[in-house]
Amino acid sequence: MNIDEIMQLFQREPFWGLDKVKRPEPALLERFVSQYDLPEDYIRLLSISDGFVLFHAGDYRISDISWTVECYTNPVYGGGTFVDSILEVGMFMENSLLLDQSRSHTANYLFIGDADSTDHYLCVGTITDFLNQLIEEKGEIPFWEAGQTDLFSFGAPEPPPSPDAMC
Repeated sequence: MNIDEIMQLFQREPFWGLDKVKRPEPALLERFVSQYDLPEDYIRLLSISDGFVLFHAGDYRISDISWTVECYTNPVYGGGTFVDSILEVGMFMENSLLLDQSRSHTANYLFIGDADSTDHYLCVGTITDFLNQLIEEKGEIPFWEAGQTDLFSFGAPEPPPSPDAMC
């Protein structure tokens, strides 16, 4: 299914417990798309809904634009924790969904892993792939671990110590 069909399914079938679907402010979406290198299917998803929650549970979510930017820029929420190309775009249970902008025009830009780490992320393809697999598995997680062997690390390099700290 494509993003439009996926969102229609989520809205139509009560099983998914989709809370509300709100469209983003056009200016906010336009600014977000112009500032970040985003894949087309993710842009399409955000044009339909500025994030959403499944199963009426906050830990099954695609983040809204404002929260994604806040996580990227604010050190309190992890800004600077990941390499510059990484955007945290969602949360599924205790796992973060990361979008690697440097791969956004490939079929392998979305990664999932422990929200408390920058290591051991698994590639799950695209946002469309991830949501289709979630539908196929009827929301059972962690479906993404099946057959995965390659792990990715996205931790930002530590800044060098200041000369004053070396005394």
